Parts: sequence; structure tokens; C-alpha cells
Amino acid sequence: MEGEKVCMICSNNVGKYACPRCNVFYCSVDCYRAEVHSSCSEAFYKDCIADEIKSQETNPDAQKKMLEILQRMQQQQEAGEFDEDLLFGDEEDDGDDLVDLADRLKHVDLEDADTVWQCLTEEERNEFQEMLKSGNIDNIVPKFEPWWTVRDDKKVVDLDKEDEELKGLKQRCPKVENKVVPFINLSKVSPSSTVCYNLANVLAAYSVIVRYYNGEHKQYVSESTPLLVAVSTNLSSNQNFPDLDMAVKSVNHEITNCQCLSQVEGIGLEMEEDVKRLFIGPNFIHPKFYVECALGDLYSLLRLSLNSKKREPNEAGEFSKQFPDSFQNAVPELQKSKVKLCLRKIEYFQSWAKDHFQSPY
Repeated sequence: MEGEKVCMICSNNVGKYACPRCNVFYCSVDCYRAEVHSSCSEAFYKDCIADEIKSQETNPDAQKKMLEILQRMQQQQEAGEFDEDLLFGDEEDDGDDLVDLADRLKHVDLEDADTVWQCLTEEERNEFQEMLKSGNIDNIVPKFEPWWTVRDDKKVVDLDKEDEELKGLKQRCPKVENKVVPFINLSKVSPSSTVCYNLANVLAAYSVIVRYYNGEHKQYVSESTPLLVAVSTNLSSNQNFPDLDMAVKSVNHEITNCQCLSQVEGIGLEMEEDVKRLFIGPNFIHPKFYVECALGDLYSLLRLSLNSKKREPNEAGEFSKQFPDSFQNAVPELQKSKVKLCLRKIEYFQSWAKDHFQSPY
């Protein structure tokens, strides 16, 4: 091994690679992941994947799924269950390929799907495409469980624990950040009995959007807000509904007219149950709590939309051409004036819920 650098971990083989964090030379993935080097290797994997886990400004469908493949490397590394065969087969030097992948992505913007795609080998690209076809890629993403699915049906309340339970609810659910004014300050006329049906239409659209974005709808505000308005005709065109069934079915109908939502299997299956869960609340003591939280979240989303930047079309790269963004041109961008009208409607619903709440269930 004269003239060659020796592995600084085992001192037995040629140090073919250099750690991108500490520059130590090593010969294989076993040495890279050795206990004496674990603090560095684990930190490197964590840093490499952490940026991807953060909020992404790209489409949450195929592009997001491709980037989520990278999470498996970090998750299994931390759990000590890393299986190189899942990504790269069972060749003898596959572990080195994992280190190589991390090294290739070290200075890459993981929010740029086209750039990441260019860094992948042909084998890695094929792996991603096969996972899309087989549906196995869905196993990477943990099942999302909305906050409103928690229900306590006990009939007897321990008053000593009530404050503690309410505190737990508030920590788990979205906060109502704006001050809700009394209904009498908005209207001298008593609200119609059908207000709850119009609200049901908005809440049905809300449940679809939250589930579609896996609870990260505020991180995609320029997309999620137009989608919300598009599938709620009460928000988009001020349509009034005479009953609950029509209010909910209207959202299902609008889903079929929306390209990006209609391509998602079962997107509307949970919607009707979600509306019921929101209207009955976490328990019989706080029946309107979930409705107030949902309206607070909607208000916050619309406020963010007022300050969001206009969507700029990007030149399609190799990945974007092969896996086109299903959201692009799916719904028109909202005008600020329309967002303000929707905000006023949410404020109306908030005041109604505060002083005149009536569940249709």
C-alpha cells in the first residue's frame, strides 16, 4: 500500500474514501459506521436528510415522494436497522454506495427535485420508478392521523382532571390566534338555521386539504388555499346549502373536477366522517371545540395566503418533465381580494360558533 493512504479506522486496508465531515480516510461502510467514528457518521446522515424533512416549496406528490426515499436512510440508520439491500440490492460494495449517495447530495438543495434527480444514478432512478409503480413508496410515509379524530365518549367527567385534559387538547389542536368578536357585532339579524350546513361545506373542504397535505397545508399555502376555495363552493361562489348531505356531496363533486385531487385514490372517503368528528368535538363537554380550532386554523391559513408570494413558473427539468407537477395550472391563483372575502366569511363562522353553535348531528 506504498503511496496509498491507509484506513484510519481499521489500519488494515487502503483508505479509499474521505469522511466529508472530519476528512478521516476509511476503506468501507463498516469502518465509516464504526463505533469510534459513530458520532461523526450519524451526524452526517442526520444533516444530510434533515433539510429534506423541513418545509418544501415543491409539489407534495411525486416530487415530494422522491425526496422521501432519502428519509429511509436516516430513519433506519438511527434505529440501527439499516438495510442496504432496500435501496441498492445485495452487492458486496453496496454499503459504499450509500456513503457515496450521501456525499453526492451533501451540497444539493433537496427542495429542487430536478437537481436531486440529476445526482441519482440510473439504478437509483429505476428504483424510484419501480416503487411508484408497485405502490411500495407509500410505506415510506407514515400514516397521517388528523387531530380531530381523538374522541372521549365517557359520560362521567372528573372535574379535578378537566383543566388538565383541556390543556392537553389545546396543545394538540390548532390555536385560535385572532380575537373572535360577538355575533351581535357582525349582524343584528339572527343567523339562519342553515349556517351550520354552509359551515359543513367549508369544513369538508378543510378536511380534504389537511389530509391531502398530511397536516402540512400551511407549508404549501400558495397551493393549499386555492385548493380549499376551489372545492368549497360556499367559499368560491357563496353557495348556500339547504341540508347537510348536499353540503358534503358538493365537495366530493368538486374533487372530481380538480386534477390534482381526483388523482388521489380515496381522498374523499374520510371526509363525511371528518365533518361529523369536527361537529361533535372531543367530548360532550366541549362539543364546539374542534369547530373553533378548525376555523382558527382556516383563518391562519388565509392570513398566510395574503402575505404569500405569487407562484412563479419554473423551467421544467428532466424530473419535472417525467413526473409533471399535478398541481400546476390545476386551480387558478387566488386574488388577494378573494382571500379577504373568505377571511370575512371565516370570521362570521367563528362568531356564529362562539354564540350560536348548533351541530347538525
